[in-house]
Amino acid sequence: MKSTLILAAVLLVAGCDAWFFRRIDVTTEKNMAVAEAIVAHAKKENIPCSDATALPIECWKQPIRIWGVATERGAVVCYNAMGIPLEKGKFTRRMDELESTHRWARISVV
Repeated sequence: MKSTLILAAVLLVAGCDAWFFRRIDVTTEKNMAVAEAIVAHAKKENIPCSDATALPIECWKQPIRIWGVATERGAVVCYNAMGIPLEKGKFTRRMDELESTHRWARISVV
């Protein structure tokens, strides 16, 4: 009975992938600043980015993908990660950090 519970707990933690996602709508005319903020955040987290220096831009290292695209009203930045449920706090903290980047001066996050 005890070994069955341990096996079930291990499978529950290790075998269940969860998607963590955040969309950040940015209202700005300075899309270059948005791209620079994404690249700076990705560099800090050791995530390689596409060679683009402006939007659209994509940074990806398994299990994290960050991309930004221009919109009519500014830009959209998406942060997507996959991991076990126990990693939610880690990814949420990283998403919060990207969202509150001070390099996005005069950019309002909607």
